[in-house]
Amino acid sequence: MKKILMGCVYALLMVSWSGHAQRVAAGNPLSALIEQVQPSIVGVGVVSPSAQPVYQMAGTGFAVGDGHWIVTNAHVLPAALDTEKHEQLAVFLFSRTAADGALQVQTRIAEIKQLDREHDLALLRIEGAPLPALRLSTAPDFLLPGSELVFTGYALGQAFGPSLTTHRGMISAVTRSVLPIPHAQQLNAAAILALRKKPFTIYQLDATAFPGDSGSPIYASQSGEVVAVIFGGLVKGNREMAISTPSGITYAVPVQYVWEALQGAEK
Repeated sequence: MKKILMGCVYALLMVSWSGHAQRVAAGNPLSALIEQVQPSIVGVGVVSPSAQPVYQMAGTGFAVGDGHWIVTNAHVLPAALDTEKHEQLAVFLFSRTAADGALQVQTRIAEIKQLDREHDLALLRIEGAPLPALRLSTAPDFLLPGSELVFTGYALGQAFGPSLTTHRGMISAVTRSVLPIPHAQQLNAAAILALRKKPFTIYQLDATAFPGDSGSPIYASQSGEVVAVIFGGLVKGNREMAISTPSGITYAVPVQYVWEALQGAEK
C-alpha cells in the first residue's frame, strides 16, 4: 500500500512539474528553444548484447538534413568494434516515463558515411524514422569574439544516468589550431598527413564542456541554428580532473567544416 501511495505521489509530482516546465518554457524564449532542440540530440557509442549495460556511450551527436544524418566528433567513434562481442556503432535516444521516471533507451544502429579526422568530424547515417533535424547556419563568415551561444549535450555521458545539460557561453577567441590524434591506434598514414596540413579556424568559448559533450551542437540562442560543434576543452591534468576542476575553456569546430563534410558524404 505504501509503495502504491508513493507511486501515486511521484506521478502527481511528475505531472505537476511537467506542467510547470511547460509554463516556464512558454514565458522564456531560451527555455522554449532548448526544449525544441533536445529531441534532435543523441548519445553516440556502441551497443553489445553481451555488455552490461548493453549500450556504452562515448559522446554526443545531433541530427541534421533529412533527419537520418548524425553529426558527431571523429574521436567519439571507437577505434575498432569487437566482433566477438557483436559490438555495433549506434546512437541512443533517452527518455523517462511520466509514471515513475524509469529510463527508456531507444537504439539506432549507425553507419559511418564520412570521417574527417582533420577537423574531428564524423557523419553517421541511421535508419528508421527520421529525427527532428537541427538547422545548420549558412553564414559564410566565421563568428566574431563576443558572440553569445548555447550548447546542449550529454555532459557526463552515462556516469550518473544520461541527462541532457545546456550551457551558455561566449566566443572568447577565434584562433587557428591543429587537432591532436586522440588514440594511438589512429596514428596511421592518413592521420599523420592530417597533422602536416595547415592549421584551421576554431572557436574558443568561455564555457565548461565535459567529456560527454564532445559532438554537441553549439547554436544561436535566438534562431537555434547550429554554428559549431564541440570537440574538447582545456584539461588541467587527466580526464577525471576535467570533471572535478574544469578549466572553463571549450573548443569548437565551426559549422563551415560540417557543410564540407556533408558535401563529401553526399557525393
